[in-house]
Amino acid sequence: MKVNKEKGWTEGGFHRTSNKPRITAAQLKKVVLDNRTEVCLYTRVERKSTIIWAKRGFNMNETISFKVNDKSVSLTTDSERTLLWVLRTDLGLTGTKYGCGKGLCGACTVIVDERAVRSCVVPVRSIKGKKVFTIEGLAKNGKLHPIQEAFVKHDALQCGFCTPGMILNAYSLLLRNPQPTKAEIIRGMENNLCRCAAHLRIIRAIESAVQKMKGTRQK
Repeated sequence: MKVNKEKGWTEGGFHRTSNKPRITAAQLKKVVLDNRTEVCLYTRVERKSTIIWAKRGFNMNETISFKVNDKSVSLTTDSERTLLWVLRTDLGLTGTKYGCGKGLCGACTVIVDERAVRSCVVPVRSIKGKKVFTIEGLAKNGKLHPIQEAFVKHDALQCGFCTPGMILNAYSLLLRNPQPTKAEIIRGMENNLCRCAAHLRIIRAIESAVQKMKGTRQK
């Protein structure tokens, strides 16, 4: 693809932006999420400090099957969409949060084949045939998981926005290492950010859950 900044348009399968309405980033997200028959991908081009978007129109829809919280799911969608937005908009699993969109803050953390991943940067095509686990699937038969109980007991949250990602990252950590030291917990959780600064209570909650789950491997 060739970008011509002087003319303000892109070449190589893209339309001239002069014939397309200018849209905001928020509108762009809505167009990409709402579209189901034609892939609406946009490239950012700057002309005289004005941001414009060039539309690429070709079909990349694919039928993708996987499991979410032990239930089989099959949907036809743009295979480049991120797992985050498929979970939230297609499957209604809004416990998975959008934070930074760059895979840096951990608010969007889910479990894929027992490993914590940042769903905001995972294309849904890479999930084909895998098992996805979200915060909605952690409690069983109305009973909270020991990690969830520990977060409540130790008040390991404030606004709660980061909490689903925190809990699932801790869950993944304890699957790999059921008896972590405090240093290992801190190291395993350090890339999940809490803007309310509840990190000390979060560490205490995970330590408490470790003791309650001692000798077990709860899923």
